[in-house]
Amino acid sequence: MPGSDVEEYVVTLDKLLTQKQDEITDLKNLISKFHTHIKQEQELSQRFYSMQENNAEIEPDLDDY
Repeated sequence: MPGSDVEEYVVTLDKLLTQKQDEITDLKNLISKFHTHIKQEQELSQRFYSMQENNAEIEPDLDDY
């Protein structure tokens, strides 16, 4: 059956699946990086708001003067 339509189909399908698998791997890597960036942004945001709260407690209220 070498050279048959079935063999050509199987070879083409194998190439296509390998290509799609590579694309999925690339996409998963991008999603992982994006997720890391989201977590970093959340941590920075929490630190920022925490620092703001701490500064608000330290700074005198100007209405008191």
